[in-house]
Amino acid sequence: MLKYSIIIFVISIIVFSTNGQVNNCLSYENNIYQVTTTFPNYKSFYSMITLLPKGLSYEVISIAMGMNEAELGLNLKVSTLIGQYQCANTSSVYLKSVGYLFKSDETAILPTMDRISRHDYYLNFPANDSTICTGQVTYTYFQTGSNPYISSNKPIFTFAHGNITCSLLPRKHYTKLTNTTQA
Repeated sequence: MLKYSIIIFVISIIVFSTNGQVNNCLSYENNIYQVTTTFPNYKSFYSMITLLPKGLSYEVISIAMGMNEAELGLNLKVSTLIGQYQCANTSSVYLKSVGYLFKSDETAILPTMDRISRHDYYLNFPANDSTICTGQVTYTYFQTGSNPYISSNKPIFTFAHGNITCSLLPRKHYTKLTNTTQA
């Protein structure tokens, strides 16, 4: 009986440690990272990525409202992006976020309608350090109304790989909100 208990215990440990990526992602959850992105031959720009519990993410880009030819080579207007992330191990995070690229007469890929924008991030953290990362990102654009997550959906346009660095905005600097309303 003890032999079977040990076998069941070992199997449960294996299943728990490989079940999804929740166990590997705990040190990244509820963190806000400032990300610097640089595409080849263009200026760097910034974004904030929040890794929420259960593999959800939220991304805001500093150049989202346009006037970003120096950073992207095109003048694009991008919505806030939401997405999902997975942790392959304790130091690698894969993040896919989606949002909208707004219609613009100034951009050849957007003359008549908006597009879905998908950002694929590959973040690499040093061992036992969730405060900094390096990696790559690819921006891909799809037909509006299509599913940007399925591999059979072919993109309309894809940027070259961009290099990224990120740093955690430490919680100790977050301020506690107080109720300033008087009754």
